[in-house]
Amino acid sequence: MPATQSGSNKSFIENALLLIIFLAFLYMLYSLMGIFLGVFTYAIILSVSFSSLFERLVRAVNNKRSLAAAIFAILAIALIALPFIFMINSPCCLAD
Repeated sequence: MPATQSGSNKSFIENALLLIIFLAFLYMLYSLMGIFLGVFTYAIILSVSFSSLFERLVRAVNNKRSLAAAIFAILAIALIALPFIFMINSPCCLAD
């Protein structure tokens, strides 16, 4: 019986060390990827918000998903980029 207890104790120590190493790895991963959590959050929100609109666009172009993706990407870039372009250019126009 003593042999099984020492084997059980060794197994417990190995499992505890493995858990500590795993938790340290998770902490390092979080500290590295923590910078991007805000971006990932916005990406998830936007993808969930626009998924039904994208599916409607796919049906409108006869189930051609690549064409719908290209159209949607161009519209999304225009929707996001144009306001920033106008904001960037507005101070230079006010200076004249």
